Amino acid sequence: MATQNAALAEALVIKSPCDGCAHYFKCAEQKLACSDFGFFVRTGRIIEQDRIPSEKRFRLVFHK
Repeated sequence: MATQNAALAEALVIKSPCDGCAHYFKCAEQKLACSDFGFFVRTGRIIEQDRIPSEKRFRLVFHK
């Protein structure tokens, strides 16, 4: 959990998959996340495969 929190904090100041994403504001307002963001939180790497956000993915990433 600490590693995920550190990755999330780092995402706020470094390049992340959310930068320039068309879903950025929708995700922030509605608490959504995509698979690419989940991968980024786990690994710190950015990929571009699945940018379709969902509540389910948000819960998986943030354990809510």
